Formats: sequence, C-alpha cells, structure tokens
Amino acid sequence: MKNVKLISTQISAILLTAFLFQSCQKEEEILFESVGNEFITTVQLKLINGTDTIIGTWRDLTPEDAILPDTSQAFLNLKTNKIYEGEVILLDETQSPIFNVSEKIQERANIHLFGYLPDANLAAVATFETTDFDTNNPPLPLGLKFRVNVGANQTNGILNVVLKHQPNLKNGTLSPGGSDIDVNFNVTISN
Repeated sequence: MKNVKLISTQISAILLTAFLFQSCQKEEEILFESVGNEFITTVQLKLINGTDTIIGTWRDLTPEDAILPDTSQAFLNLKTNKIYEGEVILLDETQSPIFNVSEKIQERANIHLFGYLPDANLAAVATFETTDFDTNNPPLPLGLKFRVNVGANQTNGILNVVLKHQPNLKNGTLSPGGSDIDVNFNVTISN
C-alpha cells in the first residue's frame, strides 16, 4: 500500500511540474499584456498653421448612459491652401485632476493606431497624414501627431477619428482590434 501511495505522489508531482512548465511557456509567447481599452471622455484636435491655432472638442462625460455626447465644439474651420500640423489630445475628465490619456497612448504606442477618415467631400479637398510612429520593427504609424494638407476648394465635410487598440495585432491598418474612440468632427474649409 505504501508503494502505491509513493507512486501516486510521484506521478502527481510530475504532472504538476509539467503543468507549471507548460503554463510558463504560454506566458512567454504573449507580446503585450491584454489590457483593457482606455477610458476617454474628451477628444480634442489641435491644428496649427503659423500663428493660427484651431481646436475642436468632442466630449462625452457620461459614456455609460443614454445622454448624447456634447458635439457643440466638435468643429474645425480650416482655410484653403494651408498646411496644418495637428495633434490629438485625449482626456478622462471623470478624474480629478483631469487625466491626460494621450500620455498613456504614447507609452503604449506599439498597440495603438489612429485613423483620420474624411468623408468624400472632405477627401476631395484635404489629406490627413500621420506624422509619428511607434517603436515596432519596422516602425508603424501611431497618429497622435498628423498633418492636414488643404487644397484650393471650399467645402464642408465630416472627419471620422478612430483610435484602435491592437495588442498583438497591430499591422499598420485599422482592421484589427477594438475601438477606444470613434468620433466625428464637422469640418468647414473656406477662404
């Protein structure tokens, strides 16, 4: 009877060791922790051309309820034939002091990607180009910084701004991952 217990104990120890070894190997395969999406209440687009600074703000301080977001300031009034250097500022205004989520996105650049998607009216007149990159090899676009080239024609349109959360998925496109933000800004281009 003692031999059966001893053999049973040895088999249990071998199985436990194998299980722990297998678990450790699986953890090593993960490139990034599977972290949740960031909590973002406010999206600001800041565009600069010389001394001209334009800020559009999209805000939803209560995203968990049915109250519509505040888009009253989600407007960008751009001038024809201009180049704007832009940056997106993401905030969590439910915290005190207000938390700058952009800094967290910069720290996690390798798992995030912004997309600037103009509608057909806007795309006919303006281009939106990402100007910053992550540290992947090769580097992939991030999009906290961007450039807007505005042509000669006047128009109105919608700019859709998307931030994708892409742990272990980032490939330079917006296809994989979940959305941290997906908001629209009204854009007017005039002389």
